Amino acid sequence: MSAEMVLIIEDEDKLRRTIAAFLEDSGYRVLEAANGREGLECFAAGRPDVVLTDLRMPEMNGIEVIIQLKRSSPLTPVIVITGTGDHLAVAAALDAGARKCLAKPINDLAELEAAIRQVLC
Repeated sequence: MSAEMVLIIEDEDKLRRTIAAFLEDSGYRVLEAANGREGLECFAAGRPDVVLTDLRMPEMNGIEVIIQLKRSSPLTPVIVITGTGDHLAVAAALDAGARKCLAKPINDLAELEAAIRQVLC
């Protein structure tokens, strides 16, 4: 059985690479995208099992990404990772179809991995 694939859509390069390295070390296959448009292209090409997305990004925000993903793949779980304290934006992400929202900074990447395992069950 192959490892689950995770798509990380995050415009902060260092954070995206840190998460990707951690997840790869944990046995996941990882796709990376620096913005929402690139993320949707990666999703279409790779069909990952779960998507992690930021909310505030250039070109296309995370809520737009969630809406597009849910149109093409309604069962794919989406986890939002956001540094915004905007509760309305988090609520909008959940309403759009995100399964979980985690606050940045993510101090314990094991918490992120636990969230991924939970939405994949």
